[in-house]
Amino acid sequence: MGTWTPGPGATSGNDTFIGDAGADIADGLAGNDTLSGGDGNDALRGGDGADSLDGGEGNDQLQGDPLAVGGGGAADTLNGGGGDDTIVGSVGADFLTGGDANDILHGGEPSDSSFYYDVSADTLLGGAGNDVLFGGPGADSLNGDDGDDAIVLGEGYATTNNGVSTVASWLFDTSIGDVVDGGAGIDTAHLGSLNSGAVTFDGSGDTALPRLFQVGGAVVATVTNVERFWLIGGSSNDVLTGGALNDTINSGAGADTIDGGAGNDALDGALGNDTVNGGDGNDTVSGGEGNNLVSGGAGADYVNGLNDVGGSDTLSGGDGNDIVRAYGGDIADGGVGVDILELYQTFLTSDVIVDLGGFAGSGAVGVTDGTISAQSFEASLVSAYAPNNTVTVIGSEMNDTIAATAISASIQGRGGSDLITGTAQGDTLSGGAGADTVHAGDGEDIVAAGSWSLTGGGVLEDTVKDLLYGDSGNDSLYGGAEDTFDGGTEFGGLDFAQISMTSATASLNIDFRMQSNGVTIILATGGSVSGIEKLQVTLGAGNDVIQDLDTDGVYFGGDGNDIINGFGGADRLNGQAGADALSGGDGDDLLDGGSGADVFDGGAGVDTVTYASALAGVVSRMGASGQGGDAAGDTFTSIENLIGSRFSDELVGNSAANVIEGDQGADAIDGGAGVDMASYSVSGAGVTVTLGGAASGGDAAGDVLSNFEGLRGSGFADALTGDGGANRLEGLAGDDVLQGSAGNDTLLGGLGSDSYGVD
Repeated sequence: MGTWTPGPGATSGNDTFIGDAGADIADGLAGNDTLSGGDGNDALRGGDGADSLDGGEGNDQLQGDPLAVGGGGAADTLNGGGGDDTIVGSVGADFLTGGDANDILHGGEPSDSSFYYDVSADTLLGGAGNDVLFGGPGADSLNGDDGDDAIVLGEGYATTNNGVSTVASWLFDTSIGDVVDGGAGIDTAHLGSLNSGAVTFDGSGDTALPRLFQVGGAVVATVTNVERFWLIGGSSNDVLTGGALNDTINSGAGADTIDGGAGNDALDGALGNDTVNGGDGNDTVSGGEGNNLVSGGAGADYVNGLNDVGGSDTLSGGDGNDIVRAYGGDIADGGVGVDILELYQTFLTSDVIVDLGGFAGSGAVGVTDGTISAQSFEASLVSAYAPNNTVTVIGSEMNDTIAATAISASIQGRGGSDLITGTAQGDTLSGGAGADTVHAGDGEDIVAAGSWSLTGGGVLEDTVKDLLYGDSGNDSLYGGAEDTFDGGTEFGGLDFAQISMTSATASLNIDFRMQSNGVTIILATGGSVSGIEKLQVTLGAGNDVIQDLDTDGVYFGGDGNDIINGFGGADRLNGQAGADALSGGDGDDLLDGGSGADVFDGGAGVDTVTYASALAGVVSRMGASGQGGDAAGDTFTSIENLIGSRFSDELVGNSAANVIEGDQGADAIDGGAGVDMASYSVSGAGVTVTLGGAASGGDAAGDVLSNFEGLRGSGFADALTGDGGANRLEGLAGDDVLQGSAGNDTLLGGLGSDSYGVD
């Protein structure tokens, strides 16, 4: 309290000091003194003797007797008056009154010395305002009176911030009986023991009724009108129960039993094999060290096994949507609600296995070292940290969220729509049945959306939509029907994706657009894949390789120099930018090289090269050089058909039987050698075309045709006329007029009311 100055006329006798409106500092010295500070922020000390101090208005500091060997010991009366006062009774059975504002009252003077103790019975009355009362080691009577008060049995100190007092630390020694009355308001009692006896306290029930704080069977404090508790246990087997509001309980050593009761509580079993129950409310509970039984109770709780070195806990979230953190050797049960499981392990002696499903009933599950057995996690998050070992996570039949951190993980989603996230290590991730989303992380990963392994080598196949994200690293992605693959973002090194599809009659989407490095995709592993109606692959800016062994696929190569092999099936290959090599393989394939000097090989079947994506007209001569636009540098092998752009093109066929479609624009189209057909099947309006003559209407407007033996109309009303040769005219839909002219002609009207003319 600063430097004490004797008041005017102060002696060792009985003195009277009355301050003024200023900030007074006065020490009564010895004798039974009466000191009054008046207005202002005063500092008054009575000194030895039975003193009476009144701070008056202002924020005052009042102290009774000084704490010294052989000195003091008389009973003082200290009244803070108005303002936020700090009042210290020190030695003797003192009577302290806080007054109207937010006051701090000490029954005995705080001391760092172990030689000085004040074991007198003090009486503390907080008065109005939110007060903090410290009882000291003696058998004190503490009454918070009005306001939301904090009551501490023992030594300590408090800080004041914006008029609100907060207990900063405390030291408990409740060896002598105290009486605690919180009075009106929402009050908090800090109760604890440093003794070896078992501590028992039950804060539940009617706050107006006395509740006993006992140590070793002896009542050391009687508590009434207190709504919140901060409880510290001893070294024995304690039984501690909180009240209806937000409590904090630390049981210390021993096999303790803790129940938070109602309210949002913070509970810690600390040392020993403890039983901890959060009760009602959204609680934070942990067992501490030892083999503990920890339950969140009702509410959205955070349940922490808190055993990174040793101990095996049984953890239960209870009712509500809980978060349960388990360590190696723990049993975790989410209970009722949508729960989250966190796995954390730093010091592992063996690999960790987490199983989120497959348990019947609610009995305990057998546990071995390094194994976490979990059940009843409808929405399960495994956030695993174990840098030196492998963690295996097996999901439930519900919708799981499983994320590993800084480990090598093996995650199986099982049933449900799961969200699975890997690590920067090499992971094996499987979504299992259900519509799953799998993020592989940055390592060299194996991602399987379509299946997960069962004991004995069984496999469950996926039949619904999944989302697979390869991210950085060399990934292998195994998907199923209607799955979407994402190859991830740019990363140094080659990204390898191996796609294995299961049997289903649906579509599969693979997206590597964010990957600027090369991607290699093999669609199946040494065998054929059946039942996939449509496969779509989109690649990024790298030099990519796609091999589709036996599926109808749609492939977009991206900006790099891509190699796309369709193999079996009717494939659509799109190289986009770059010098691409597109091979259709078996089946009737559609090849689009995009810009760049592309190599087209249709393989078996009737294959088509299209320039429909070109942004300007092209010059494409299938059997000769002199290409232009997006066709510049392109070469053709086993290509039968050709499609132009939306602009004015020059298209020339080869010696095969070609079908050439100019698309929009005024095109110059030459069928070349062979029996060729000019097609307008995608025209948005009817066309009028004469072989060897004029062309008008729809996509035919402005076209010049040569060396064609057949015409194919649009879906509208067309007028198609042959020449003197053997022609084939196909009207398709619409009311068409087909005129054969001379020669042996074949006229096919198609749908609609068609008219035929022959010479």
